[in-house]
Amino acid sequence: AGGNGREGSVASVRRMPVAIKNKDEAAQMVSKLGSQRINNIFTHLRKICQHPLLVRHHFNDDKVKEIAELASANKLFGGNCTVPRVLQEISGYNDFQLHNFCHTYPTLLGQYLLPPTCLMASGKL
Repeated sequence: AGGNGREGSVASVRRMPVAIKNKDEAAQMVSKLGSQRINNIFTHLRKICQHPLLVRHHFNDDKVKEIAELASANKLFGGNCTVPRVLQEISGYNDFQLHNFCHTYPTLLGQYLLPPTCLMASGKL
């Protein structure tokens, strides 16, 4: 499972003040961002609404770093794997992947498991 460039990460989000009041402003926004980019944004928003665990929201960067340190110290990615390399790998994981990884090593990473309410929040069960 390789990293995906953190496509949906907080680090890649640019905030834009948006207050579209009429069709002209909407057309201007489409021309500025491009219709494909807007379609991608709405697709990503639908994904978040329907499958909230397929993005990383519950595991912040500090938790991911703690998990990486434990994984490296306990050689979960092999004996020669360093903390930065493990961090690079799991930083691309979404909430569901991180939860499953922690579930695989419950005695070591059980404290990071998501509560059942988070797991049941998906729109499609």
